[in-house]
Amino acid sequence: MKKYLVFVIVLLLPMHVHAEAIWTGSIGVGQMAVLNTFRQSDTEKQISNATGIINNSDIKNKTTYKSLALGRCWNEIFCIEAAYLWGARFSKSLSINNTGIGVINVNGSAVNFNALPANIFVRQDADVTASQLSALLKLPASDYVDIFGRVGFYEYNVKTTTRILLPDTSTFLADESKYRGTTPMISVGVDAKFPNKISLRFEGQRTGAFSIFSAILVYEFK
Repeated sequence: MKKYLVFVIVLLLPMHVHAEAIWTGSIGVGQMAVLNTFRQSDTEKQISNATGIINNSDIKNKTTYKSLALGRCWNEIFCIEAAYLWGARFSKSLSINNTGIGVINVNGSAVNFNALPANIFVRQDADVTASQLSALLKLPASDYVDIFGRVGFYEYNVKTTTRILLPDTSTFLADESKYRGTTPMISVGVDAKFPNKISLRFEGQRTGAFSIFSAILVYEFK
């Protein structure tokens, strides 16, 4: 959080230099790809370290998301923006030949896996939301197109749900966990300008936790 506070103070300094400012509002959609697999719940950690694991795979390591953002530009080349992303979901699975796993604590209850069927399946879903704060620098390529770069930070929240499934049955056991983190980000993109203060932005981002490609509709107002 201290990083965010220092970042905001530095970015707000131009307010005292330039009185004319333009606000921007935007909505977007994009695709997020996880770079570092999401954190395992305590239940899945215990199961993953047990003997008998025959498959550990990502079902869904890319996901779509939606975004809203608000920005302020002090001139035609420099802006700051705050954005919120939601709707991202990743999934992974474990197939287990239940041999010698023994007793594991699942959501506060001791479960004897030796009493379960020989083959069980574990699925983990991770729902991700994120807040972004960034500085945007534009370089005009023509009267209608800008090339831009962005640097900033993400603060992300992840909720994971682990489900232990038995063959030919519905969910047998479930365990939930939550965690949050911050990661720096950098991006490049193209801004295509249209009449009536509307522009369409295509952007590729890279962070320490995930990569993003997005299409964003931007509207300027004073």
